[in-house]
Amino acid sequence: MLRDRDIAASVYRNFAAQAAQSRIASQASSEGLQLISVAAEPVAPTQPKPLQDIAIAGVLGLMLGVFGAFALEYFQSPRKAAEGEAG
Repeated sequence: MLRDRDIAASVYRNFAAQAAQSRIASQASSEGLQLISVAAEPVAPTQPKPLQDIAIAGVLGLMLGVFGAFALEYFQSPRKAAEGEAG
């Protein structure tokens, strides 16, 4: 009895996997997708580039600081001008 259940479960899993594969294959062919080439395995593993990371972080930090200064000045200028005219 258990053997029949295990066989039925195995058959069901195989059928479900084949149905999923055929569904994916039919979607890929109907959308006009085509495999051009197989992905190549890299020759050497990639290495961390700390100098490049520091340079990018510095440039982005500088840009963010300049943007923040302009935004702060832009949003505070009308108040200061209004206070100067009233005082």
